[in-house]
Amino acid sequence: MKKQYVSWKEYQENINILAAIIGIGEKKYKYIYAVPRGGLILGVILSYRFNLPLLLTEQEVASKPKMDILIVDDIVDSGSTLFDYYIKGYHIATVYFRKQTASFTPEFHSCSIMNDNWLVFPYDDSGSEDTISKVKEKI
Repeated sequence: MKKQYVSWKEYQENINILAAIIGIGEKKYKYIYAVPRGGLILGVILSYRFNLPLLLTEQEVASKPKMDILIVDDIVDSGSTLFDYYIKGYHIATVYFRKQTASFTPEFHSCSIMNDNWLVFPYDDSGSEDTISKVKEKI
């Protein structure tokens, strides 16, 4: 599978688009829960952007009304990570959404992926060796 690298700039731009989409929606949330690990950066940014508390545990999520919580993650690829939240009726936002392989459509997303490339996020360790190799080539 071909790798597609997402830069910090591209990721931030897509988060800004996602925040705008969420912000114009009718629903106003009281909490954000970021799915560990891929959703954590997105969750922190949206928590600051909307001035909402970031829930840190599943126990906190279970103790709040589900309609007050926005569940966030970096991508819906197969949908397996977020599917339990989806079937329980939580609102879900992701930066990226791969329609052809996802088991559901998140309520909010900013970027649809139309290819089979493996996304390598700027915070993803799986891209480190490739990055180091590219840097060594330039030295």
